[in-house]
Amino acid sequence: PAGTLSATATPSEPVVTENVAVPTESATAADTGNAEQFNQFMQSATKIVQRDIELLTDINRLVCSCLAFNLTHTLRTDSHVGEVLAESAFPTVLKALVDDYHSGTLPRGTTSGGEVPFADVWKAYMKDLGKRLNLKGKALFHPVRLCLTGRVSGPDVGDQLQLLALSEGLLCEGTEKVCVRLDQRIAMLESFDLQEALKEVERVKAE
Repeated sequence: PAGTLSATATPSEPVVTENVAVPTESATAADTGNAEQFNQFMQSATKIVQRDIELLTDINRLVCSCLAFNLTHTLRTDSHVGEVLAESAFPTVLKALVDDYHSGTLPRGTTSGGEVPFADVWKAYMKDLGKRLNLKGKALFHPVRLCLTGRVSGPDVGDQLQLLALSEGLLCEGTEKVCVRLDQRIAMLESFDLQEALKEVERVKAE
């Protein structure tokens, strides 16, 4: 097998472990009959891990880091998260992403291909979002990344959303426990308390 889940995880607080199973062709494509989606998933995963992979054993960890979403972990472990949260535009970006999700404007990734590559769809969305909010550069990209991926660094956000969409119905049971779907992420953003998050960052600094 590709690996096993060695820690308990809940949808609200997923735990990314060093050895989480990702789909194998015999376990997914053959069983579901959706070989094309599986192939697209593997291509997307390959693209994502190319930047940071050093050993083949890194693949599971890198892929599952993109499928997971754990803001609490980031608040407690990333020294740069406070800078992103403190940006004046953060609440505006968060609200815009939530509103765009509910209006259908926020690109969600696709499992059916399409005439326009999802990377281009995502790029166009970010350009439009920047114009609407009068933001550009880090003031736009950093809050978007934190809101949608739960991290302040990592692969392209659009690539991660596409991987998340393609993983639907393909993941091994253990990996599915780690995975946090886009609708779940948006729900967490809707209940996100910025002031409490900033306090948590300060508490961690004081420890």
